[in-house]
Amino acid sequence: MAERIHLKKPIYIPEWKGVFENWTKAYVAKNAWRVRSHLGDFEDVMQACGEAFADCVRLYAGKVDNPRWFMSLYKQAVITRFIDWAKKDARLRSTQQEFAEEIKETHQDLEYGSAELSAALAEGSGELKQVLSMILNAPSELLGIMLQDASDAVRWSRRLCRMAKVYKVNENVVSELRSILTKEIE
Repeated sequence: MAERIHLKKPIYIPEWKGVFENWTKAYVAKNAWRVRSHLGDFEDVMQACGEAFADCVRLYAGKVDNPRWFMSLYKQAVITRFIDWAKKDARLRSTQQEFAEEIKETHQDLEYGSAELSAALAEGSGELKQVLSMILNAPSELLGIMLQDASDAVRWSRRLCRMAKVYKVNENVVSELRSILTKEIE
């Protein structure tokens, strides 16, 4: 009787360049908006998908002999990761939004000692309220050091906005505060 000869199937080792990279670029171009806050820009998302490809190669390189099968596994890995990243992104955005609303509420209800001054400062911008909140909570030594070095209103406004973590820097915060205070004194 003839002896059977078992031929080994060639081992399929996928290459990133080509089909996998092109599919990933098209998928990321359509879906990057879902994970932008969590992962960043297009290149960062492509890098994360490259990591998914490397994981698939590590897990399935000797087990998969069909390019279509490997592509199916890779697509499923990327799509699943996108779902996870999108959930994290949504949680991150909602947390940031809650934090921003909390900051707005905190800085709207500040009281500055007298009713007239509080009424005058209530007309000020949101940036001014946030800076004043930082000033009220800061140690007096810190303000003394800052005032010694501040020679003009624009530079002082920038410093105050930076210290109060105002993301929209208002270079007129000091001028606005001076105009409100001079109205109050008159």
